[in-house]
Amino acid sequence: METASFIPRENEETLRMENQLKSRVEKSWKVKMEKIPTTYSLDYAIIREKEVVSWAELKCRTHAFGTYDTYMISLKKWNACREFHATSHLKAFLIVGFMDGDYWMDTETVKDFKVHMGGRSDRNWTVDREPCVFFDITNFSKFK
Repeated sequence: METASFIPRENEETLRMENQLKSRVEKSWKVKMEKIPTTYSLDYAIIREKEVVSWAELKCRTHAFGTYDTYMISLKKWNACREFHATSHLKAFLIVGFMDGDYWMDTETVKDFKVHMGGRSDRNWTVDREPCVFFDITNFSKFK
């Protein structure tokens, strides 16, 4: 079933959870994070002493770390992480808030991954399915 071309993926609750994760990361890494326009495909510039030092894509999950052996992210987001790293020479991090803790990874360090179709399958909307990258969950490190 086709649907409208734009489906809002963020709502008040998801934005609140992302903002809380952002605050925890800023405190842990002693940085500031500034939201960048959605046209850039990644969420944040990570800033230290007024200089952009890296990039971040933030995700909040409703399950515990390790529930699944692999992590799935859209190929579009994955490519954005890799492109930002390649063109700016600054690391691009995937940061995920799971129900039992916050985890991060440098996307450039993941060499072993697979691409499959993925996404939501509960609504039977073709726009919910897209190419996704799947990699081993052990690539993540837990925030201290």
